[in-house]
Amino acid sequence: MEFQEALDYIVEYARSTVIPFDVVWDGAEEISNLEGSFEELCRNVIDLISAMIDNHVDVGYLSRMPGEDLILWEGSKLEILRKIDGDMRRIAEPDDFINICWFVIDRGRNAKRRVPFDSDPPPEASIAYWVGEDGMDLDG
Repeated sequence: MEFQEALDYIVEYARSTVIPFDVVWDGAEEISNLEGSFEELCRNVIDLISAMIDNHVDVGYLSRMPGEDLILWEGSKLEILRKIDGDMRRIAEPDDFINICWFVIDRGRNAKRRVPFDSDPPPEASIAYWVGEDGMDLDG
């Protein structure tokens, strides 16, 4: 799959619903023909997310508040990309990447307030599993 094809698919998907991080990871794998190293996949993910942000896709924590999709992150594009890259490397297990962040194109359902990109998920975030800096499960 070509980069542009993966990007177009993800952006269109984000127009209709909130998408989890693993959809972007899967797109990165497709770009690498399912053969990329962890480093290559991380680069592809960051490149995809960068282009997604340029295409008006928002990044944030999944919200469990009625009528709200995401709790959006506040920060520059570069800060958000650095956080995501750092989280991928810290967690290092793609099966656990789902809770790094979520994506959507705003359909008027997102909170008007934003949370700092480098903060812990707020209480109203719907986080099934979150790994702290020391590797401990913060939700269990």
